[in-house]
Amino acid sequence: MKRLNSAPAILAAVAVALGLFLAGALRPFGWNASALCDFGQQNISMDPAYRASALAHYRDGFVQMREGTGYDGQYYFFVACDPFARRTDGRYADPYYWQRILHPLLAWAMAGGEPARIPAAMAAVTFLSILAGAWALLALMPDAGAARWWTMAYALGVGHLYGLRLSVGGPALSLALCLGGVLAWTRGRGWVCALLLALALLARESAVLVMGPLALWSFLKGRRRDAILASAALLPWLAWEVFLHHRFGHWGFSHSGGHVTWPILGMWQRAYMLSGSGVDFGSSLRGMANNAVLLAFLAYGIWVAIDAGMGWRRNART
Repeated sequence: MKRLNSAPAILAAVAVALGLFLAGALRPFGWNASALCDFGQQNISMDPAYRASALAHYRDGFVQMREGTGYDGQYYFFVACDPFARRTDGRYADPYYWQRILHPLLAWAMAGGEPARIPAAMAAVTFLSILAGAWALLALMPDAGAARWWTMAYALGVGHLYGLRLSVGGPALSLALCLGGVLAWTRGRGWVCALLLALALLARESAVLVMGPLALWSFLKGRRRDAILASAALLPWLAWEVFLHHRFGHWGFSHSGGHVTWPILGMWQRAYMLSGSGVDFGSSLRGMANNAVLLAFLAYGIWVAIDAGMGWRRNART
């Protein structure tokens, strides 16, 4: 039983589960990794000429969804084709996606700059990011006094599975780097912590919600140097935002999709929509089901946090 509770065993279980999930997602499309980008044929928000030229590089045939406009993975694919924003003409150009550059940049590097290899590289980066985050969490668990198997809730959460299936791996990469930063902070390695947090911000700007409290906590604990280092992690992200503003003429963070709202409000809105006329019941019910699953995992995550917090409190007393 001790072997089953070891970090290698848990990481192996996560890797197998993620591999099976990927296989199930790719098999219906003949193992064509471009299916993970969820490219929509009806998408009118990008320059058709650029779209045609970019997809022409994908020799195996780019899987396109006939219905709908697709999802964000298609935009990150185009970012990975041009990570340094050399081309900013056409309606596809939006700094909102370029500001989360780290995941597409790593995929571009892993693919050797070859567009045909980028979809598979994006999936690989997300896969490895989830494993890296799980490893960092496993290293933190003993300090919290929590069972290591709680890591499975993190690694196989709906958000990570969505990101893996839809080529939106920025959150998984950012979380892995944040967890690595917290781990480095607990080991007294302020420089490593700052570096990982800086990278986390370049993967997704919401990492500031980890950077800010960690800098404040360091200050309150008398670790002034670590507080300054953690705060300085914001500088590379600000420099990248200035570069994008110079290239595109506006800020990336000003083009959010407007999805920040009160918790649970989305589920309430969908339920309310069912009472109206001309409602697509199938779509609304599927959306409510997805939100319900996410809510269940959120409650599970809160329980994990409480369990971990109680473990830290017990260790602090002893």
